[in-house]
Amino acid sequence: MIKQISPLLLALSVVLLQPSAVTAQEMMRVSPTAPTNQQQVMTVKDWAGRATAIDFSAVHQRITSVVLGDSSRLVYTADVPLESGQASTLFLKQIQPLKFPGATTATLTNLLIKTIDAQGKQQLHSFNVVAAHGTPEYSNVQMSRTAAKTNSIAPTLSTPELLKRVEAGIQVAIARRYAMRDDPLFERVRQCTADARSGTPVAIAAKRANVSLALLLKLSQLGLQAIR
Repeated sequence: MIKQISPLLLALSVVLLQPSAVTAQEMMRVSPTAPTNQQQVMTVKDWAGRATAIDFSAVHQRITSVVLGDSSRLVYTADVPLESGQASTLFLKQIQPLKFPGATTATLTNLLIKTIDAQGKQQLHSFNVVAAHGTPEYSNVQMSRTAAKTNSIAPTLSTPELLKRVEAGIQVAIARRYAMRDDPLFERVRQCTADARSGTPVAIAAKRANVSLALLLKLSQLGLQAIR
């Protein structure tokens, strides 16, 4: 069976000539600033058969400890042993599901990475990790103090500001006749944003509403242009 592409997504892909916020194999730069609430926890995706790197080299931080909430489907390793105090990059990789006696599992697990810089300042970084399938959007998440806003759309899409961009993108798409106002897809997108506003991670909210992350990214990109 051939999977159909949403006409709206196709239209947006043609109209938005600039590269999307996160493209295949692209490096995704994000700020290492600790989140102030649960909605700002960054989401990192790791694709089946691939590895995703979380790199602290650019901010000169070393990894001192790592905690993975659910290790039944994901494993990690560092560029050098953590005990050396010199590790700066963590690699995530999916595995076939395992069962550990007494262990719990979750659809969306979390990853905690503690780092230290040259001045001895410690920082705890919190991530949501999604075991993804399909075409990879990126393979390297680089922590950067100069992260561009457009590069942080995907991991922070659950924030009110960016959900506002998605909703603005819907209005622009309707005004430009990329799709009709009563398109069922718009209703599903609204369900997704409402779910995300209640605190549900966007990856989960999108899955519940049967909306692709690619469409959300295109709409947020369109909405960002309108807000500017």
